[in-house]
Amino acid sequence: MKRSMILAMFALAAVSISQAAVICFDGFETAGPALVGRSPDQVNEGSAAWVTSGGGATAAIVDVAGDKVMEVVNTGADSFALDISGEVVFGQFTFDLRFTSQATDTSKNANFRVVPGSGAGLNDFKGGVGLGTAGLGLDTWGEVAIVFNAGTSEITYGDSNQYSVPVDAFDIWVNGQLDTDNQLRTSNYGGLDCFGFKMFDGVVGMEFQVDDFELNTAITVGGVSLAPSLVYSSDGVNEAVSNDGSISSSLAITLSDDLFTADVVSASHGAVSNTPAGLTPVLTRDSDTQVTLSFTGNATDHTSAESISNLMVSFADGAFVGGDASAVAGSIRGDLSITFADAVPPNILMLCIDDMNDWVGFLGGHPQTKTPNMDALAEKGVIFSNAHCPAPGCSPSRSAIMFGAEPTTTGLYPFYTLVNLDAADLATLDAFLPMPQFFRDNGYYTAGYTKVWHNPDKDYKPTEQWDVYKSYVDNSLNLVNDPKYYYSPGSDRLRATPATNPVTDFKDRKSANSAVGILQQTHDKPFFLAVGFILPHTPFVAPVENFDRFDFPIEAPPILAGDLSDVPLVGRANAQLYADIPFKEDDAWEKSRRGYLASISFTDDNVGVVLDALAASPYADNTVVVLWSDHGFHLGEKQTFSKFSLWEEATRTPFIIYDPRGNAANGQTIAEPVGLINIYRTLADLTGLTPPAYVDGISLVPWLDDPSLTKTTPALTTWGRGNYTVRSCDWRYTRYHDGSEELYHNAIDPNEWMNLADDPEFSAMKTQMAVYLPTIEAPQIQSGIDLYNVSDSDKPNNRVNSYLSEASEYETLGLQPPLNGYEFSDWVEKAGYTGDAAEPGADPNTNGVPNILEYAIKVPDGGDVRDYLPGLVFEQVETTNYLSISFRRRLDAPDLLYEVDGCKDLSEWDPLWSSDTPTNTYILSTTYNADGTQTITVRHRDAIVDEPVGFLRHRVSAP
Repeated sequence: MKRSMILAMFALAAVSISQAAVICFDGFETAGPALVGRSPDQVNEGSAAWVTSGGGATAAIVDVAGDKVMEVVNTGADSFALDISGEVVFGQFTFDLRFTSQATDTSKNANFRVVPGSGAGLNDFKGGVGLGTAGLGLDTWGEVAIVFNAGTSEITYGDSNQYSVPVDAFDIWVNGQLDTDNQLRTSNYGGLDCFGFKMFDGVVGMEFQVDDFELNTAITVGGVSLAPSLVYSSDGVNEAVSNDGSISSSLAITLSDDLFTADVVSASHGAVSNTPAGLTPVLTRDSDTQVTLSFTGNATDHTSAESISNLMVSFADGAFVGGDASAVAGSIRGDLSITFADAVPPNILMLCIDDMNDWVGFLGGHPQTKTPNMDALAEKGVIFSNAHCPAPGCSPSRSAIMFGAEPTTTGLYPFYTLVNLDAADLATLDAFLPMPQFFRDNGYYTAGYTKVWHNPDKDYKPTEQWDVYKSYVDNSLNLVNDPKYYYSPGSDRLRATPATNPVTDFKDRKSANSAVGILQQTHDKPFFLAVGFILPHTPFVAPVENFDRFDFPIEAPPILAGDLSDVPLVGRANAQLYADIPFKEDDAWEKSRRGYLASISFTDDNVGVVLDALAASPYADNTVVVLWSDHGFHLGEKQTFSKFSLWEEATRTPFIIYDPRGNAANGQTIAEPVGLINIYRTLADLTGLTPPAYVDGISLVPWLDDPSLTKTTPALTTWGRGNYTVRSCDWRYTRYHDGSEELYHNAIDPNEWMNLADDPEFSAMKTQMAVYLPTIEAPQIQSGIDLYNVSDSDKPNNRVNSYLSEASEYETLGLQPPLNGYEFSDWVEKAGYTGDAAEPGADPNTNGVPNILEYAIKVPDGGDVRDYLPGLVFEQVETTNYLSISFRRRLDAPDLLYEVDGCKDLSEWDPLWSSDTPTNTYILSTTYNADGTQTITVRHRDAIVDEPVGFLRHRVSAP
């Protein structure tokens, strides 16, 4: 058990409580400006123990000397206390109390009461020695945040409500029944003598029950050391892009739990050694807690061979108010780097595509796709064919890519409008440097167009990131209302129809043309150019010529009836299997797939416009091109039309890197599992720059140099806090926040049809894959959320109830194309038959085929039903003869029963197969057709051993 996960857990039977959990911190001390306390390595893991009501049990954590650090004590039948030794003061101490609760009378209010601990006054909550303006925070588990406003008698409840704080206590009211899995958290930011809280029944007669408690007595370090320390903003600095030996970047050195003296940068207190000749280091005191290291001059020798990794920075006792440099972690550091480059750094052209799955030529996801421009780039570049997104949603995926940090690092799990974050959350994100800003800070000219980040019209920090940024919208589009397109879906967002406008009216072509303008300019420094294309994001609206490239029928992907029967509820709910499928007309699936292919085709056109301009520019030989899509998309796979899943079609994404300066891997495909989270580090590596130290992922340059390398770690995708999937070369393992699992052997089950998670035979594989799941989760950013469409650890019931409701509504229709239940009566009405001509056995068109059979086999438009009648097949398997029958059947006909019978002498027919028992072993093969039908081949059970005589019949009836 890690130190940060030490738990002392309470278990209470469901009882009505009054003053049920009193927690008090006692005996904090300070010494000068720095806090005194044990360092992390002095605190043992300790033990976790169950403490039950009425007993005298305790659970203690001790230091390496065996002295008690903190103790959980059962003080009575319904009261618990947490006591901390008087000698222990941490820079930040946090405990978590999680509880399951219920209110039997939801018309009344439950509340929490926060009271000072023994011997503490109101100022011990708000001010205290060393508390400053940080205040004391208390919050409920992912739902409500309460912050003490330092120096005032007010608290902030949630986002806006203000409550006055009485001298002795204050109440925090929660209307109605509390959710399960709540949490109270208090934080001590140093010097607090004593504080605590207790829960109580604030309404007479209310039965507010707490089922069980779990106390986390972990010491939370998280950016606040338990002893003074120095943190460097990066592991090194880089030569300026001018390649003149000057250094363009600097290092910020931040001190925690102590202060810098006024003369910290004097030669006797701060020193820099091993500096290359020609450079002069400069230490600048920015504040009491920050010093910046920069360099003036030009290195005499500054080829890549002269790069160093032994730059030393050292601070003496006089640099710190505490007066003891040996007590400050990092006061001497000798492994910093100065990186020189051999030549002018390459330009970067980043092509960012929205919602594009593997339906591109170079990945072979769909046989009818047409992507010649992307295919040409892939042919000369490197294809990462097993690439996966950080998250299957535009906002979390793009934030992760652009910050170079997983959602578990930033706390950006659902959808956000980043400019709407509150000041505190914006300050949290200041720890992360956007990729364009990183390149701009290192001397690049940066330009971006449309959807690079999520919400392109509300771009995050545009003046810091970009020299030029523009988000385009479509001109007013003239949509084609024609039955062969999907013009009137249940939701306009799902429209799949062309527009007759010229291509220059479309926002994606506007973005492409602006990128062309950048490539036609003369640049005196390298550029970082990011072009975001919206299509194939819904709605699928593209020029007429792109739709005309695709004729019906459109081939459907493999779809398995009953595929979701082994998928956990959370997985089905999060994939939004029904919410995004308000299709209301026959053949909607096929029309939507055509729209998707047309949209990809138009995006490919626009990619070609940019790549042609690059080829014609003077920058062609020194521009790294990277192409990616933020995630994939389902077009019926796993009975889904969406992107919000942790399955292959949603997580897998096109990813190409082309470096014209030459890589061993150019023109090759790398099948090792990689994440798009690696883009930041890879581009920094390709340009000879050192990325910020926090950046997640790895550089893929080693694979560009040697494509035969193997990769031992899988790719990670996150969808909501607590929901993770990891994809290796051959396997996918998924664990949801409730502990439910999926395991697929993709090497032999590429469609992920068989969940092996519950099979004991594969428990070892689950264990092997689970090692790569995140163990540290940043708390979710609470402000600025514009879409929360996932069931996760913070909102476990989200999406689940709505999914169950939607599933009930759609379950009789099926999710194979088409989606509506197209009954015989609908077919008769559409054909215009009435009276006797509308009867199932009638043959009003005199083609020799009764109505019911014509309806059942669903003849394509313009086809002759006689060409699609069931056919007999005589087969020889080794030396044995068999008779089979092959026939088409609708998948959208809930009123039909299909049956196959067999006999030898036309006297006694035996049933071989029925559609109400689709697992019958006598099915020889099943093929899903693009027109919403299925071709079934059923073999007679008995071999033909004498004369080759046998009979089969295909019967259709309305059950």
